[in-house]
Amino acid sequence: MRYRTTPFWRRALTAAALGLACVLAYAGLGGEQAHASLIGDSVDITLTVPGFGTFADTVTVAAGVREIDCEDPSKNICGPGLEGEYIDIEAWSIEVNLVAPLSVNGVTLDFTGLDFGAPDIYIIGVTVGPTIPGFDESYVTFGPHSIHADLSGIYAAGSTGAFTMNIHVVPEPGTWVLLASGLLGIAGYGWRRRLYAALA
Repeated sequence: MRYRTTPFWRRALTAAALGLACVLAYAGLGGEQAHASLIGDSVDITLTVPGFGTFADTVTVAAGVREIDCEDPSKNICGPGLEGEYIDIEAWSIEVNLVAPLSVNGVTLDFTGLDFGAPDIYIIGVTVGPTIPGFDESYVTFGPHSIHADLSGIYAAGSTGAFTMNIHVVPEPGTWVLLASGLLGIAGYGWRRRLYAALA
């Protein structure tokens, strides 16, 4: 007995859609993006200003709290070029506010210890927005758990204001397991339908 078969491209598209739905449901119900966060991380922040030196602080990230407020004289990082400014680290972003920066080339700002509470979470990208003149993604480099920001463009432009670095991470293994499960599940379902149709 002959039976109609679903085109391969349609089966593949359906499988991919269901697999993606599994991943989105996982993330929405407590998956990688729900539980991985910078909140609670111990982060080292280092400001390097040529001709003035290196200034560093270690902070514990807390929600809704500015980890560095340069009105606090106890903060070492509030050296030349950061007086009166602040750094605010949130779950997935870092906001830096600069006021009347010095005209110095080669100023850099480094963040290390960005592990999101889990060693298997890795940074795979950093986007900037909102931003200020003299700074965009081209001034940012990153490692698995660190971000390096070159502030030379900001200082050269004499820009004042805040910019935000939005951090993107690679999904943990559990996300890929669910994606594979979704694909295998739909493939198995399609195979069973074809088998029953052939035996009918």
